[in-house]
Amino acid sequence: MNDLASGKYFERLETEKHEESRHKARTVERALGRLDVQEALERLSCSKQDVEAFYQRFEISSLPPHMREIAVCNANMLDYFLQNSVEAEVNGEYVRKSMIRMSR
Repeated sequence: MNDLASGKYFERLETEKHEESRHKARTVERALGRLDVQEALERLSCSKQDVEAFYQRFEISSLPPHMREIAVCNANMLDYFLQNSVEAEVNGEYVRKSMIRMSR
């Protein structure tokens, strides 16, 4: 509570948000630099925007940073995600929604 009252909470929150944005940009650019990722994107007619959508998926974004980077740079995982999702927009933002339904 002291952190919240002092305003440091909001400074820390803004710093974390900025660092997350930088990590996303670096990770997506690293993935785009991989030949196997480029081939998957080209084959599926996808783009950088789709790699960013993959990074933002809860299953990926909830991982520690180094694991997010491994997942996003994995062409097989990206390929699977892209083949099993569709383009969508949520609150004016591009996303990909999963087409896979979990059975009970």
